[in-house]
Amino acid sequence: MTVPQRDASQRPLSTFQVLRSADVGAVETVASRVFSPHLIRPGRSAPLDARLHSADLGALRFIYLECGAAVTIDTRAPLDYYAVNLPLSGAARIRCGTADVAMTPTTASVFSPVEHVTMTWSGDLRQLCVKIDAKALQEHARRLTPRPLRPVRFEPRLAVTPASGDSWVEVVRLADQTLRLSPGGIVPAPVARQIEQMAMTTLLLRQPNSCSEQLLQPVPSASLTAVRRVAELIQDAPEREFTVADLAGQAGVSVRALQEGFRRHYGVTPTEYLTDVRLTRARTLIEQGEPAPVRVSEVAYQVGFVHLGRFAQAYRRRFGVTPSTALRMRNFPA
Repeated sequence: MTVPQRDASQRPLSTFQVLRSADVGAVETVASRVFSPHLIRPGRSAPLDARLHSADLGALRFIYLECGAAVTIDTRAPLDYYAVNLPLSGAARIRCGTADVAMTPTTASVFSPVEHVTMTWSGDLRQLCVKIDAKALQEHARRLTPRPLRPVRFEPRLAVTPASGDSWVEVVRLADQTLRLSPGGIVPAPVARQIEQMAMTTLLLRQPNSCSEQLLQPVPSASLTAVRRVAELIQDAPEREFTVADLAGQAGVSVRALQEGFRRHYGVTPTEYLTDVRLTRARTLIEQGEPAPVRVSEVAYQVGFVHLGRFAQAYRRRFGVTPSTALRMRNFPA
């Protein structure tokens, strides 16, 4: 995660700015609408120069926020959502329930519902927040394991190591990139669902929480019959908007049981299997399709890829040539 510069175009979610203001009342109003009721008290060292960018991806809301001055923030009411707060620069002191978190670019904070939160921000704090719908996360947790789960409450400190490819930072980076590259900021529903589920799975399995014991316990792998049923679904219609949760539901097993079953019987995850089937179908269309496709996007969308950049990268890794080059060779042979 790179530290944003003062140029607004370099900030995360730069095309999704919903506020820039020096007025405390305006900032409180917008922040309360985006998060929950907030009370903001600026310090006396510098005038407020607040920016807030916000974009939704399914059950997730990605928010970039800076105040340009030292402030104290009180949520004023219990939270009804989860949030992961990643400082890009500066520091903050967080009081989350009974826990204290010293937040820096290497220590993020995680809020759980029914927590009263107060925060003291340094003037140079710039923060990227991922707000997660509480009901969606709880339901996703239940899909990961067949065991009953209590309400999920996270350890409020989250160590981040951007330089070493931290898993949570990578999810946030992918979401930011996807939003920036999507025309008009409109992300196709299948892509939004994949990022949403990836983010929730990563948080639930990576960050210690009240359900970690159940979530991390070994689970029996799905039977060969269930795995084959899912493989047949993928083979019959790879272009469908599948997610791992959808496939697990079709097989009547948990997400982790399906993942273990695919690893055991096929040596890959369900997502890797789906990608391979789509790539193989794409190659067939490019090399043998009648009539020959004209554009790479035609092939990508027909087999279920909605992100053209990732399709091109995956195709090249799999077959050693980009889909555009393969298509050009088909249409204009030497």
